[in-house]
Amino acid sequence: MGSLALLYVEVTHPGLIAPGVIGGIGLVLSLVAFHKLEVAWGGLALILLGIAFLVLEVFLPSFGALGIGGLVSVFVGSLFLFDAETTGYSLPLSLILSVVAVLAAFLLGVGYLALRTIRLKTQDTDADLMSKDGVVSAIDGTGHGGQLYIMGETWNFVSEDPLQIGDRVHVTARQGLTLNVKKMK
Repeated sequence: MGSLALLYVEVTHPGLIAPGVIGGIGLVLSLVAFHKLEVAWGGLALILLGIAFLVLEVFLPSFGALGIGGLVSVFVGSLFLFDAETTGYSLPLSLILSVVAVLAAFLLGVGYLALRTIRLKTQDTDADLMSKDGVVSAIDGTGHGGQLYIMGETWNFVSEDPLQIGDRVHVTARQGLTLNVKKMK
């Protein structure tokens, strides 16, 4: 009942993640414990659930809850699936632990890269734009506005100088998504 309550909390309060992870693992474990699911199928379900958690950890901001739950689920599922007494198949515990350790190392590596990305200094787009020149790609009827191509992007522009397509311009200021430009001589 606790697992169902945790899953209910996750459904009614999306984004908490930890109750859903604990509830999902607990539900499979309780189905195995009450003999509603065979041990081998429960082990397979836990391994698949763990893999799903590990994949979701990469894409969702769970702060490790999905990753830890995935590692626990893969470990317990492997113990269930490869128990010689119940399923007839066995794997050495050292192999199961090494697979879980490799998964944990991969997860820590992805987490480290994500943390490094977050800590990167954000770019100052205005300073970058002021130091670059662009090429006019489209103009309006007056020749004092249109679009230009700069830094691999297309921006709207306004200019005091009449411009033509293909003219090179220098950015003097930015107002929202519109650049003020000057024709290069």
